[in-house]
Amino acid sequence: MKTLENMEISTLGWMSSAWQSDFYPEDLPSEWFFDYYLNYFRLACVPASEWLQWRVDNGLSSTAFANFADCVNQQNRLLLVAGEADFDELQRLLPLLQCTSLGEQLIGVLLQAEGHLPPQSVAGYPLTLLSRQLQWPGWSWQAGELTVSGAPLCWISELPTNGREQSQLLKSFMQSLAEPLAVPVCIADENAQMSDIRNLQTVAELLGY
Repeated sequence: MKTLENMEISTLGWMSSAWQSDFYPEDLPSEWFFDYYLNYFRLACVPASEWLQWRVDNGLSSTAFANFADCVNQQNRLLLVAGEADFDELQRLLPLLQCTSLGEQLIGVLLQAEGHLPPQSVAGYPLTLLSRQLQWPGWSWQAGELTVSGAPLCWISELPTNGREQSQLLKSFMQSLAEPLAVPVCIADENAQMSDIRNLQTVAELLGY
């Protein structure tokens, strides 16, 4: 399993209606969006709506998984995002992924859960917990009404549009860590504009993260 070298900014999925028309070329077919997205983002936060299509019976789908994997190169990293209802399927999928080239590109799993405290790793991959009620001992960070704990990850549900506020947000997160780490940042703001997302990338670079 590979790790990040620097803080990597990503969005939850790559099909947001808020910025899709401004980011992708007008004549680009939607099936090429992910490939295009990875030209600008090294990390992809893969929603369950995508990875739930990968497993068929006891193996991987030759079409859905292959189409996804063809877009990923050695420089890219992947983070799977799952809801509590998807956890059993996630546990069945991860051992299959470990036998593929994407197994090395996957840096961990983000799980949104409220009912039961999950294990802190799944199939050897570190797990980040996002919850209103549950929290693991050790590192944690408050992301609005949600608590992030487990493997460090910066979850942004409302992205500031002001560069100074973006800087303060990233500094607040980094100060929560016991030591400097290269961490994933997942922007889950449905209204975020691509100009603000790209600006956050610039802010992170200027701060040396």
